[in-house]
Amino acid sequence: MALKNWFKSDICPFDPPDEMKKKHLYIWTLLGLLVTVVAIISVAESYLFSSTRQRLLTAQLETSKREAREVGRLLEEQLADGSAPSAVTENLQRSIENTDSQSGFICMYDTTGMELCHPDRSRIGQMVTEGNSQVNGLGENTSQSLFKVLMQGEASGGLRTFGDKRESEIIYVYPVQKTGWMVAAHANLVAINSQLDDLRNKFLFTHIIAGVLIILFSFLLVRFIGGRYETGLETEKSQLQEDLRKLSLLNADLVSYREKIERMDVTSERETDDSIESTVNRKRILTYWRDELVSLTIENIAFFYTQESATHIHCRDGKVYIHNDSLDDLMKQLNAAVFFRANRQFIVSIHAIDKIYRYGKNQLKITVIPDAPEVILISKNNAATFKEWLNI
Repeated sequence: MALKNWFKSDICPFDPPDEMKKKHLYIWTLLGLLVTVVAIISVAESYLFSSTRQRLLTAQLETSKREAREVGRLLEEQLADGSAPSAVTENLQRSIENTDSQSGFICMYDTTGMELCHPDRSRIGQMVTEGNSQVNGLGENTSQSLFKVLMQGEASGGLRTFGDKRESEIIYVYPVQKTGWMVAAHANLVAINSQLDDLRNKFLFTHIIAGVLIILFSFLLVRFIGGRYETGLETEKSQLQEDLRKLSLLNADLVSYREKIERMDVTSERETDDSIESTVNRKRILTYWRDELVSLTIENIAFFYTQESATHIHCRDGKVYIHNDSLDDLMKQLNAAVFFRANRQFIVSIHAIDKIYRYGKNQLKITVIPDAPEVILISKNNAATFKEWLNI
């Protein structure tokens, strides 16, 4: 009932669009599973039925072969003991006469196609004609009339089919040595077809039950996995929204702090609270450009970058100079309100920072103008200090 109510709710006009899409997806999933299982059951049932039928026919042919051979050898022994052929055929007729021929029976022909012995005595003397019936080999693409099989006088058998509406049967003929007799063991396919129908019904019932269980458990599994996946997506979405909010606040702090610094006199000593020490704030940095001594104003410096023990000064106008001091020494001389030690390779100016991005789980990435030669990352441990620096 709950499943029925769920399907009814699928067409409810008050469902949110996302819920409608989700339920439609579940319905299509269920239909896809149904079609797949039905197709598999159909192919499996056809294969199993065909292979089982072939095995039953082969087993029945082996049984008929054994019966015909045993009766033929018994007749051979009687003839070898000196019994007259007429007495032997009469004894066989008495032994098979009036026996039940619905499931199977023994009879005997001669190589001309004449019936010599049969459970129904009235059939004795009748002839097998060329178009009377065909014998098809099991598992072999061979077919010939029973008349030809009898004329050849060799042991043979297969599925016997008639031109009229009579049921097919399994037949095996065995030649009695030194005679023109052909003992034939018949097996009516009515009983075999009944067994096959019973097996087919069992196959179908078993496959239908298995199919229903597969569809049910697969559908529930899809819903469970889909629900867990959607929950994970919602969690990631919420986390991403929170990270975006924090980044927005951080970039807003960047703009606010940069405006604040621009209003300040960067040549004066920065006033701080008790938790921040005053530093020596240089107005200019002297360096060399080839053989020329160059004085760089602090306001024109975008960032300091070290590589292979060489310190590079990247200016806001795009020019790059080499300096002898290390980043540690430079950081002691710079205004801590304007410059921040991002990592071991970079000291960046507040004026050069363009954007702040989330990098990985806990790191920050900053972009500067002009572009830095490498990505500037602020580690997890240094990120908190950077945020405090922007909020001062």
